[in-house]
Amino acid sequence: MPPARGIFPPLPRVSPIGFLRSLLTVGCLWLPLILLQTQPDGGAVVWIARLGYVVLGVLWWVKFVGRLEDAGWWSPQVAGGVSLIIGTLAIGILRQIAGLRAHSYFLFVLSHPASIFPTWLRPTNDYEMLALFLVIQIPLALVTSNPRPEYLATPTYLRRRAGEQPNIFAKLADERRRRFGRKSLGGFPFLFAVLFIGTLWLPLIYIDSVSNGGIGTWISRFGYLVLAFLWLGCASGRIEDAGSIKPGDLWQYCLVVAVASLMPFGVHWVNGYGAVAIFVLIQTPLAFLPTKAVDK
Repeated sequence: MPPARGIFPPLPRVSPIGFLRSLLTVGCLWLPLILLQTQPDGGAVVWIARLGYVVLGVLWWVKFVGRLEDAGWWSPQVAGGVSLIIGTLAIGILRQIAGLRAHSYFLFVLSHPASIFPTWLRPTNDYEMLALFLVIQIPLALVTSNPRPEYLATPTYLRRRAGEQPNIFAKLADERRRRFGRKSLGGFPFLFAVLFIGTLWLPLIYIDSVSNGGIGTWISRFGYLVLAFLWLGCASGRIEDAGSIKPGDLWQYCLVVAVASLMPFGVHWVNGYGAVAIFVLIQTPLAFLPTKAVDK
């Protein structure tokens, strides 16, 4: 007799690699929100950041429960404990909205076990709390997946595992190539393209810095947009050439590169030229991934 499903249907299971990728995505999206919240002018920007915290909190919650489901750890007792934590977070969010706390209460509660660490290891700002929040969840990704219960092994799932269902991502990639003529991009052509885009970015940064908000600034911003779309096409071709045709892989790659390049610039660790250097260097390893045939 199959086990009871409960009031709510189970959330999609999240594999160990999928959970690590989810943590990376949440972290990359959380960093600019922290930067927005610390803006001195405040106002609507702070409320946008708080709304972003709520959305990312829900996204993290879905992935966290999916990982527990995949590991076979989800039970009524665990659900009760997690509900208590969520209730505490809800109170904290209300306190933050009321202005009783200046920092992200969500991260503070989830990383509060850091109080057992020595003083010099405790987080002192939102960036350090975010890093601790992500690191303490890595062991959960090391737990192996539990065999899927029979009542969840639907015919569609079984056909997919047996290889009877066609690869929908391969079909979409074929249709995209047919309509737009987009081709895969080898490692060294991709590296040359990134260097070329970075070289074109340098004069735009100079024009932007000396224009003082004039027409040159708008020309530079239009150039930024054109180069960004050019880079997006090159990254798509290189990722496809490396054997991945899932749209999520491309968008996650672009998100990581954008945050790694722009966040140091946003917190004034580097100037625009340094951000371009990071943009080029961080993509160099992708050029050395071997070309793989895509299964169709």
